[in-house]
Amino acid sequence: MAAQTNRHPQKLLLNIYISIMGLVCVVPLIYYLDTQTYRYIVREDHWVEYLTALFLLWCAASIFRSLCRKWSHISKRQKFGLMLMGMAMFVGFGEEISWGQRIFDILSPDFFSKYNLQGETNIHNLKVFDIKLNQWLFTYGVIFVFAFYFYLPFGIQKFKALQKFVHKFGILIPNKSQSLIFLGVSAILHIYDIPKISELWEFAFACTLTIICHTQANQDDLSEKVLIKKPPSQE
Repeated sequence: MAAQTNRHPQKLLLNIYISIMGLVCVVPLIYYLDTQTYRYIVREDHWVEYLTALFLLWCAASIFRSLCRKWSHISKRQKFGLMLMGMAMFVGFGEEISWGQRIFDILSPDFFSKYNLQGETNIHNLKVFDIKLNQWLFTYGVIFVFAFYFYLPFGIQKFKALQKFVHKFGILIPNKSQSLIFLGVSAILHIYDIPKISELWEFAFACTLTIICHTQANQDDLSEKVLIKKPPSQE
């Protein structure tokens, strides 16, 4: 009975997630109808960027909260894995808003003024030795890291090594529905050849991470499966 009751919030959450992802796919069409409105929506220091940052901050807080709750029940490697994920989310939050530079009207240090493509205090827009970090991070890095990450819910069923790796480090992974939805949205967004499409992709990614953290880290029944329950031993 409890399991059946728990399905209703999960179904509602999935429907909300699908609705948001559908909206993200529609927003680029505004560019062809009213370019100024589209640019207003995706501009710097506006709701898309701030919501992306808030999603990442929520993910970090959710992971660290789960880590504190499970501290005495998980291994050192799982603690390390969750701490690493939490720190990555927090760094993503800071990078998204340039560590509050524009919010608090802080001048960029000389290094960032010289080497940052936008003159901001962040790492992902640095250009050092003619290497654009944002290109490596958000083009080559995304293809490898995120494609692998969203493959995990499928791969762990086929490869025992992946299953053990996910369990060993307590990695919070998406379920199959979340993976398919996000990968589908990513494919649709990259069809559009318009400015600032990466802002919408980052928003979609942060929203997906929020759903993952909620379903994996904040609910005892699901978090137990990821953080505590060991993979089946090989006979």
